Amino acid sequence: MQKLDSSAYIGTNRIRYRYDQLLERKQEQGSDSIALMKLDKLYTDAAIAYCKDLYQGYGINLWMKYDEWSVKYSEKDNDFIIDHLIAIKSPGELMSFINSLEPDNKEYATYQSELKAQYLQNNIVKAKQVAISMNFYRWIHHFNFEKLIVVNIASATLNYYENSIETLFSKMIVGKPSRRTPRFDATCREVILYPYWNVPTDIALKELVPKYKKSPGLIDKENMQILDTKGNILNAYSINWSQYSGSNFPYRLRQSTGCDNSLGIIKLDLTSPFGVYLHDTNEKRLFGSNSRYRSHGCMRVEKAIELGNYGNDTVRCTSDYINI
Repeated sequence: MQKLDSSAYIGTNRIRYRYDQLLERKQEQGSDSIALMKLDKLYTDAAIAYCKDLYQGYGINLWMKYDEWSVKYSEKDNDFIIDHLIAIKSPGELMSFINSLEPDNKEYATYQSELKAQYLQNNIVKAKQVAISMNFYRWIHHFNFEKLIVVNIASATLNYYENSIETLFSKMIVGKPSRRTPRFDATCREVILYPYWNVPTDIALKELVPKYKKSPGLIDKENMQILDTKGNILNAYSINWSQYSGSNFPYRLRQSTGCDNSLGIIKLDLTSPFGVYLHDTNEKRLFGSNSRYRSHGCMRVEKAIELGNYGNDTVRCTSDYINI
């Protein structure tokens, strides 16, 4: 009950654990067995829910648009909580287990301190913002991945961890307000050197086709290729541009590999369903800006080569003559 009462300081709400109901029925300790059984169920439900929130983070599903990991780890997480609660024999063991569920490091301690400070100053809005970050931190780190990339969209930065130790920090270019980078978790399935940029359909139709229709010469200048449905590269001047528009273009656009490619010289492909990924860029100057919200949703990494080197066990090369 003491832990539930102070649950706001871990970024949750005691109402989730039916705290008021437990408080009302606390006097039923000497009641009949049926009443005690019902009370025991309430305490058990509260203990399981509280421990899961403390371990996994609370409200993650409200923020994530795609969550690959939580589904895979759900059964494992449930077994971890239940097995430990079943083994507890005393109040001291319960408190020790609950305390062990929170990360034990300076970053998390900073969140804890800031959350309490905001509540004590009655800054409820700021407290809720800190609580969201605190829950995300618990969720991200409870998986205990050996290698982990965390992109902070709000600050346009990236942190790479190995065995929970930050190994790399990098500035990012992320989605502009009209084309925001989605919140998701996924797996990096491969690192590709000198990638093609297969232009997403909406970008091709809305931005590039109208431009190339007016000036087909830009296609070669921008190192772009036009491909038919069979993957054949077409000559831009052989196309009757007058019969096509931004809504009925039957071909796809691809930018050829090279240092002037929009993806730069390295791409980290992800398993998300959004068609966004981590990649290098040919516009390095943009990392010098304090406002780095400029992409169509993809995540450009200032230290893309360094990040790719950490995944060199999965690197494949798209060009036989390239050697890095």
